[in-house]
Amino acid sequence: MLMLMSATVFQGIGTFFVVLERNFGWTRTTLSGAFALARAEGALFGPLEGFLVDRLGARRMVLIGFTIMGLGFLFFSQTREIWHFYAAYVMISFGSGVGGWIPMITMVNNWFSKRRAIAMAMAVSGVQFGGFLVPVMALGIESSGFRMTTFGIGVCLLAVVYPVSRLIRNRPEEHGLTPDGLAMPVTGTSPRPDSSPEDT
Repeated sequence: MLMLMSATVFQGIGTFFVVLERNFGWTRTTLSGAFALARAEGALFGPLEGFLVDRLGARRMVLIGFTIMGLGFLFFSQTREIWHFYAAYVMISFGSGVGGWIPMITMVNNWFSKRRAIAMAMAVSGVQFGGFLVPVMALGIESSGFRMTTFGIGVCLLAVVYPVSRLIRNRPEEHGLTPDGLAMPVTGTSPRPDSSPEDT
């Protein structure tokens, strides 16, 4: 999910710019305004997203966020005016913020203690590997057009977000574990001192 988010929202946005410039004659400066608006949205709603992760849990946030993101791509596929693109991209960016980075960081912090740095590095690598999806996305745009490609991305997100979210576990304590997957100590069962008589 993070790979797809990275490829479509960040690393692959330039691919969409090229085809939108060609199809509608919009300038790169005009299109870049959507990216700036989305970054402003992220700064504005970031604290709220963190608050909601604490209240709702990472699982629900992933479900909500990537559903919004999928709907944003469906709206993107119907772009006819520049404001359509602005609205779609802000919607996509907002969904990725709600369901992406903040829930991921929260889950890593909840589940790992001793190996947190390694877990964080592996999670971040998923974002970086999103770059491998950009050529696939570009090929889809060239062969099928940006409408079919964005529509397909939206459908894929909506199809996989629920089953993927069901695999997420918010906290290890909910499953009788502690961070790093260790079993929780059972209270009240500490070994009793040896009551056998001492040798005299």
